[in-house]
Amino acid sequence: MSEKKGVLPPIKTKRQRHFIEQRKDWSDREIQLEHLFYQQILIDKTDKVRGNTNTMIWWLIAIPFVIGIIVIFGIANI
Repeated sequence: MSEKKGVLPPIKTKRQRHFIEQRKDWSDREIQLEHLFYQQILIDKTDKVRGNTNTMIWWLIAIPFVIGIIVIFGIANI
């Protein structure tokens, strides 16, 4: 009565099938180089985000803080 059922393969989307079809003849070296290229793109984008965050911190926190101190000392000297 007990039947053995194997694990069904995952259903691949049209996009996945297209991706695999494009790269089925690639060598391991080509795959590694492609991976390194995309990794470098991610590093570059992360650095750009970090730079933008640093600029935002200066504009939203540090500069108003300095202006606030100048205003407080200016009012205290009046």
